[in-house]
Amino acid sequence: MASLILSPAEQDYIIRGVESGFRADGRGSLDRREVSLRTGMISQANGSARCRIGNLGVGTDVLVGVKAEVNSWTPGEPEDLGSIVCNVECSPSAAQEFEGRGAEEINV
Repeated sequence: MASLILSPAEQDYIIRGVESGFRADGRGSLDRREVSLRTGMISQANGSARCRIGNLGVGTDVLVGVKAEVNSWTPGEPEDLGSIVCNVECSPSAAQEFEGRGAEEINV
């Protein structure tokens, strides 16, 4: 994924905003965004949660689900062998880089 490069104008905007206690969304430097956390959001998952920070459409919204499949062990097989498969899916609305196949490099 490409690294984020800020123009000198963007850097100046951020530095001046921090120095003056100004944020683009109107919050003060010590003001926090509202946080909500709900569990059991995905009925097909063994566990799931949704965390929202800030207002919908303006803040951060993360949805996570965990699906587990447990297989039986056959006597005579090594007890310490197994596998874990992880998959990460990122919405294109999170960042333009995730459009199409852009999130493939972060999938494990």
